[in-house]
Amino acid sequence: MPLRFRAYLLDETGELKRIPRRVLDGLVFGNDAIPEYANTRQKVVDVYVENEDGKPVRILDARGSYLEFDEEGRIDHSLGRRAMEVMELGDRVARAARAKVVDIRPGIEQKKWLETHRWEVTAEILDRIAADLWPGKDVPQLSTVKGKAPKRPPLTSEARNAVDELWGKVAGIECLIEDLSEVALKGFAFETRRIGADFSDGRELWQTIATLADKAREIKARHRTGRGAWYAVLQVWERVDAREHRSIDTVEVKCATRDEAVEAAQRLLRENAHRFSDRTTIEAEIHSELEWRSVGSGPDHELPSPLANSE
Repeated sequence: MPLRFRAYLLDETGELKRIPRRVLDGLVFGNDAIPEYANTRQKVVDVYVENEDGKPVRILDARGSYLEFDEEGRIDHSLGRRAMEVMELGDRVARAARAKVVDIRPGIEQKKWLETHRWEVTAEILDRIAADLWPGKDVPQLSTVKGKAPKRPPLTSEARNAVDELWGKVAGIECLIEDLSEVALKGFAFETRRIGADFSDGRELWQTIATLADKAREIKARHRTGRGAWYAVLQVWERVDAREHRSIDTVEVKCATRDEAVEAAQRLLRENAHRFSDRTTIEAEIHSELEWRSVGSGPDHELPSPLANSE
């Protein structure tokens, strides 16, 4: 019994729109956004359909939930937080069930959470979805939600093989550069830039390698001196199986100095210690602003300088 998944968005005006799988996957994995819905909470319907000979034959299930879009129109960060909430609630409910003294509070919290994040799909909405799956002659076609990420062209097997081969070679170049000392990187960058200027073969590649070496050298210098802005970063990881972990949340704090970043990382560990469990781990690191790509989950959480109130 082949199953197919369909997703629909019900906007504030009551209009039902299709969400293409490509757009939904891009939103979930942080590769796409819908600026049109920035800073809004939208209703969505997850529909599970039984297919036969490539055609839908019946709706098996339809679940209503919400997508919370941030100021950029992204949902990946809110989904990560929601997953963490579900795990923490489930853990509290399980512990309450095992306790000798009955505690109904976790169950009540779980019920409230479901009431906040779920909604009942009505018969009228189901009829509109059915009309989209089995359209009649006079039924208007639903509009489609569009992300801002460009549609990916088809990747042939020949192109995929070439990408796979280059992947290892590019990774090797990055590892080679990272292993060089700060002093060695200065000469390396000069020489690769000279080769790019003197020879036409691979000119752009040599120039790019030189730029990467310049950046790696500056990062090493910042770790040595502590200059520039720094980020304290806490990541929460969920164990998928014995070999795989996936990131479900990232918290970042931008700091004016490296010392402030260390203090912020320590604070993040204290504040998030309760999120550690048999299924999740938490890690804290500091990065210079050159090597950390902000998660873009809103304005940076600036920490006040210790000197701000010293006067």
